[in-house]
Formats: sequence, structure tokens, C-alpha cells
Amino acid sequence: NYEDSLFKSARKLIIYNKIEFFLDIGSCWGIYSLRLSKIKKLKILSFDPIPKNIKWLCELLKINNIKNIKLFNTALGSRRDKIKLYGDAEFTPNYSIYEKKKKNMSISKIHKLDNIVKIYKKKLYLKVDIEGHEYPFIIGAKKILSNNNIILQIELFENNKKKVFQYLKKNNFRLIYSYKSDHIFSNFKAKTLQ
Repeated sequence: NYEDSLFKSARKLIIYNKIEFFLDIGSCWGIYSLRLSKIKKLKILSFDPIPKNIKWLCELLKINNIKNIKLFNTALGSRRDKIKLYGDAEFTPNYSIYEKKKKNMSISKIHKLDNIVKIYKKKLYLKVDIEGHEYPFIIGAKKILSNNNIILQIELFENNKKKVFQYLKKNNFRLIYSYKSDHIFSNFKAKTLQ
């Protein structure tokens, strides 16, 4: 129910504001991306560092003949490197850089979003769910965040919340609303939900 409420809000905000690009940062199994692919003219970029998640999503794209989603098998942060991510079970789609006591480990590339995506003067919706790595992500996405009209849905862990809020406020983002650990911001006068 938690994710479904967030998804319904995201879908409405995307339609109301005529969003052109949806960036699914930490797409896992692509629940947002797949469901939003039905919106005509919406271009979707899905990012996940775990190869099995990308493989699963790629299979679903083929089975459902979906053409408006582009997949990226990489983590996103503030540098270019290789990293280790840890998950608590082999079947979990959720991995974290910081949970080193977890038994399952995966190695991934990590890049800045600004080095992968070149989009200017467009309307974007970013859904960010990256298990505690939120602040390094926004540092690596400075150009995207400042050169476009953005609605940002970001799940924040407590260790990053204050820094992320301060950074976004300093860069002309206002909080639209919060729902549990997810916060929705915008840097333009977005049409909000009733």
C-alpha cells in the first residue's frame, strides 16, 4: 500500500505537469518504470546496480514489447569507480553500499548521473530509492537538477536527510509533501495534487 500510494501520486504529478522524462534511480524490478511506460510520449530511464535486477527488467520489456524504457546497469553517486553492494538475501532486489554485514554481495560500476544523461530545459520526474546513498547521488546530478524543471521523489535515510534538505533548499527546490520516508520536491511551480 505504501508503494502503491506513492506510485499513484507520481503518476498524477507526471500527467498533470506534462513530464517528458521519468528517471527511475534504483529501479529494482522496475515496478515504477513498467507501470509508467503506458503514458504516451514519456521517456523512461531506469538505473539499477544489480545485474539480476536489470536482467529481469530486460526480460519484462521483451515479453511486454515495451519500447520507451532505456536500462542502465550502474549505481549513481558523486564519482566514477567500482563499488560493492550488500543484500540480506539472495532473492532481494534491494542492496546497499553501507550494509556490509549482509551476506550477499554484488560489484557494480558507479557513475555521476551528469556524466551519463545530457538533458537540458525539459520536465523531469526523478524517483530516487537508493538505500542511504542519496546525498552523493544529488552531488553527482547537479547539472541535471539545475538545468531542468524537476519533480524529485526521494526516499531519505536519517543520515542524509538534513544534508539533502539543506542542499535542495539552497538550490531552489521546495518541498511539495512528505509521505513517511519519501519526500517530493520541485524546482518549478508544479501543479500539485488536490
